[in-house]
Amino acid sequence: MTAWLGSIAVLAFVMAATPGPNNLIFAAAGARNGYLRTVPLLGGMLLGFVGLVGAGLAGVGGVVEAVPGSRLAMTAGASAYMGYLAVALWRATPPTGGETAPLLAWWQMALFQLANPKTWLAVLTFVTGFLGPSSPGGVAVDLLGAACFLAVVCASASLWTLFGAALRAKLAPGSWRRAMRLMAALAVLSIPTLW
Repeated sequence: MTAWLGSIAVLAFVMAATPGPNNLIFAAAGARNGYLRTVPLLGGMLLGFVGLVGAGLAGVGGVVEAVPGSRLAMTAGASAYMGYLAVALWRATPPTGGETAPLLAWWQMALFQLANPKTWLAVLTFVTGFLGPSSPGGVAVDLLGAACFLAVVCASASLWTLFGAALRAKLAPGSWRRAMRLMAALAVLSIPTLW
């Protein structure tokens, strides 16, 4: 079972730590609001992941693949959302030391998981490759595997948030604006990877 958990951790790390829509959001939110004010986004992402794991266990992945145009609609929705985030990042103003409005609400981050093809790929690979008949035990072992998967995903998002928060602390206002515009450009450049 140790090898099984290790394989889950590797899958989760590769899928969650590599640059993608979630990580750009967390880095930007960390830079804009700091780590602690970004924690609700982490909760929203985890809620979205848990919902998708449940949906994957219920067989929704097969339905998504079977319905013509559903993958296209999801990818187009995620692409449009990344464009929206790029505009928000481009227009973001440097923090003034006071309260800064969050980039997203927790529930928006949870819903974003439904449109994020990278999240779907990670979750469906996890569910089909490691849970149910593919796991070394019953429901309790599946829950342990899901906890391992979600813990690695959360740790990865936390690291991206800390990266953004470190930028916030180090950058002068002019440099901060350039960093946000770089994040905006990266958000736009990540759109083709969704297709």
